[in-house]
Amino acid sequence: MPRRDVVLDGWEDTQEDALEQLLAGRRLNTSTVLATKESLTSAGLFDESLRCTQDYDLWLRVAGGGHRFAYLPEALTEYGSMRDAVSGDADLVNTSTEYVLERLFASGALPERFQRQRSYYLARSYLNSACFYLEQGKGEPAADAITRAARTRPASIRPGWLKIWGRARRITAASQP
Repeated sequence: MPRRDVVLDGWEDTQEDALEQLLAGRRLNTSTVLATKESLTSAGLFDESLRCTQDYDLWLRVAGGGHRFAYLPEALTEYGSMRDAVSGDADLVNTSTEYVLERLFASGALPERFQRQRSYYLARSYLNSACFYLEQGKGEPAADAITRAARTRPASIRPGWLKIWGRARRITAASQP
């Protein structure tokens, strides 16, 4: 597999920006994070009841708790994924990600500015789920995810969403006998 550097553009070193980036679906690889013991323990450490996305959940709680994130725009580690890794299971990753976000918003632990944007971030998560399903050729769940996004935030529907939904329907139709 060819090497691909992942460097995020536009990341600012503020607590609010880190939370914004994480809520919008940007991920931090655990092997790239340096954190203080206090920031991790105050956030509650990893939630071992989750089968995956424990790191995403923790980083959201750390950022939501007011801790600042710094970002170095350099590739500092190499990350390999195995074909059968949990991170490649779209159903598990998407349902876990959506659960983590829904639980976070339901807790009321986020600053009010983010709580007011709940539908925006949830719709964005469902849209990300739809794209991940499409990458794996799963039309039916992709169509369901984009439908959830549209129902959650109808004002955000864009032509690209309709293209995703149409592609999902074509994949589903092609897999029917």
